[in-house]
Amino acid sequence: MARKKKGRKNKNKNKHKNQNPQQKQQRSSVNASAPSSVCKSHSQQQQQEDAKKRSLAQRRAEHALWCVQQVQEKSKGLQARYKSYARALPATILMSGLGQALAMEKAGATKGGDQGEAHRLLYQHLHSWLCNRPLSGEDAPKGWPHTPYAEQDDVLAAIVGNDEQAYLRAQAEALAYLEWLKKFAEALLEDDNDTGQDAGQQGEAA
Repeated sequence: MARKKKGRKNKNKNKHKNQNPQQKQQRSSVNASAPSSVCKSHSQQQQQEDAKKRSLAQRRAEHALWCVQQVQEKSKGLQARYKSYARALPATILMSGLGQALAMEKAGATKGGDQGEAHRLLYQHLHSWLCNRPLSGEDAPKGWPHTPYAEQDDVLAAIVGNDEQAYLRAQAEALAYLEWLKKFAEALLEDDNDTGQDAGQQGEAA
């Protein structure tokens, strides 16, 4: 029995010794590649998530820039008012909620002159983004792709007709979108001071 066991051990040793070096290399490469493939899979998953985030941020920026560029074609007084309202709206949302803030914008749109038009445009731009409704114009960008208010005719009606979870999502998205709208408005639109100087100059000329 002892001789048989020794014979088996010797056979196993010889078997490992007689292995092809290429087979050993393949076995070691498989073992080495296992953890790296897991890391690679995790890295690809992370890249896909980052790409989704970048894509949504880029869409917000694209939509906000297009809206501000449309306002840029209006009068200096309207630009200044739009800029002021866009600057103040996030604080109003945080204090009163998205629904009340939008209701105030819609009410402001009934006023005449640049004041009413600026409120109307701001409301329209938020409605377009939050309901994924394209604005007029062939090159107008699309709105929020993951909106719970898709294709709704009015964002306020959509808020009233949906649940609280959808409302909280929309409120968070409105704040994220307004960050871009504010940045472009600050960079591209006339300021209140510029409007005041223009008005003063016009009065002197008259």
